[in-house]
Amino acid sequence: MFALWCATPLSLGGLDFKVNEIGITSTVISAISCPFNLFLYPLLAKRFSSLHAHQLFAVVFLVLILLAPNIHYLALIGQTAAVWVLLIACRVALVTSTCTCFAAQCLFICNSVSNEKLGRINGMAVFISDIFRSTSPALTGVLYAASLSQQSMSIGFPVNFYLTFIFFSGSALAMVLIMACSPSNINYKKA
Repeated sequence: MFALWCATPLSLGGLDFKVNEIGITSTVISAISCPFNLFLYPLLAKRFSSLHAHQLFAVVFLVLILLAPNIHYLALIGQTAAVWVLLIACRVALVTSTCTCFAAQCLFICNSVSNEKLGRINGMAVFISDIFRSTSPALTGVLYAASLSQQSMSIGFPVNFYLTFIFFSGSALAMVLIMACSPSNINYKKA
């Protein structure tokens, strides 16, 4: 989604990035998120518990996905350095939030069943995850393209380039609410 938004012209709410600029942002984000997943996430989960880490990073994701499209306004006034700094910072925080939530959810799934049912539940979780991972890019692309149509742009906020970000924030809000109601024993393996 971010690659589409970055490549979108300024006149349509994007950042008007070239392909190499999008590649640079992806490379920087990967270089930062890999060490986070290997070294910092285990420390967070140990210090705060997976449930609390998930709750915290889900809220971070929710806030940042709503604020991210505003970087466009800095691009409009030619603040290139500010665009790069905020975009990289925002994307790193979003990617680490996503990784934290995904890792915690994997642990919750494993903790929610007995050892005899672990293979079956992991198979179902991977299957459902694959369905969403395969359909999400197409649905996001359709939603984003529709939000950039002449008719949608004439309506303005929230049906303009913000629409996809608002959709993702709605998903994040649902995740925050579900995790707020989750019992703390989800942090521990079911006997």
